Amino acid sequence: MKVLYLAVLLTFLSACASNPPVKAESPRETLNQYVSQLQNNPDGHELREKIIRHAQTMEQKPARPQEADRYMARGAAAARDAQNANDYKDAVREYEKASLAAPWLADVYYKLAVAQDRAGLYSEAINSMLLYLLAAPGESGARDLLYEIEYRKEKAAKAAMEPTAPKEEPGPKDITVREDNKPDDWLIKIDGRRYANNSDPNYTMTIDVRGRVIVLGVIWPDGSQFRTGYQELTGTNNRFEIKGREFTQQLAPPGPNIMQVWAEEITFKISEEGDSIIRHIRYSDGTARDVTYTWQR
Repeated sequence: MKVLYLAVLLTFLSACASNPPVKAESPRETLNQYVSQLQNNPDGHELREKIIRHAQTMEQKPARPQEADRYMARGAAAARDAQNANDYKDAVREYEKASLAAPWLADVYYKLAVAQDRAGLYSEAINSMLLYLLAAPGESGARDLLYEIEYRKEKAAKAAMEPTAPKEEPGPKDITVREDNKPDDWLIKIDGRRYANNSDPNYTMTIDVRGRVIVLGVIWPDGSQFRTGYQELTGTNNRFEIKGREFTQQLAPPGPNIMQVWAEEITFKISEEGDSIIRHIRYSDGTARDVTYTWQR
C-alpha cells in the first residue's frame, strides 16, 4: 500500500514539474496583445473600445509611442496641404496609422474624426468621435462636433437621393462667394489643438480650438481638493466663436453680489504661426491683463 502511495505521489510531483503554473499576464502585456490583434484587424471597433477601457484601468499609464507622434505629424502636414475632400484622405490614412500605433490615445481619434469629416467619410468620423469620447470622458463639448457630423451625414444622404440638375458654368460672382466660404488655412491648421497656461501652480488653464470655436477649460492636478483631470468650463463666457486672428467679445456680467470687480471684455490674439494665443482681459475697474497660452498638442 505504501509503495502504491509513493508511486502516485511521485507521478503527481513529476506532473507539477513538467507543467508549472501559468503566470498571469501583466496589464502591459495584455495591452500589447490587444494592440497586436488590432493591427491584424484594423476595423475592430469593439477591440478598440476594449483597449481604451483597459488602458484607463492601468495604474501606470502606457507611454506615448514615438511612432504615433510621427504619424500624427504627417497627418497634420497632409491636412494643412489639403485643398479638397479627396486630399483629406491622405491625412486620414496617416491618422489611421497613428491610431494603430497607440489606439488608446484620445487626441488621435479626435484628429482622425476631423480629417474623416472633411474627407466626407461621415460614418467613419462618427465612429472615431465615439472612440474619442470614450477615451476622454471629460470632453463633453466635443459632442457638438459629433452632432455636426451626424447632420452632415444626413444632409449628404438626402442629397444623394435627389435628382441632379444640369451643371452650369460658374460666373465671377459664384466664384467669389465660394472663396469667401472657404475656411482660412491658419484656422484649419490650429483646429483640434490645445493651448495651456501653467502660471498657477494649483491648476493649468487651457484653450481648445474646435472648428471655429474656442473652448476654455482647466486641468486639475492629482490630489487637488476640487477634482482631478480636465474640466471644460461651461457658460457663454467660456465659449467663443473665432472671428479672425484677433477678435474681441463683450462678456456677460456676473450675478448680483458675486464680486466687486469682474471681466467685462476679452480679446483673443492668435499668433501668425499658430503656436500661441493671448487672452487679453479688461476688467470693470479699468485694469487689464494678458494671459498667454502655448500650444501643447
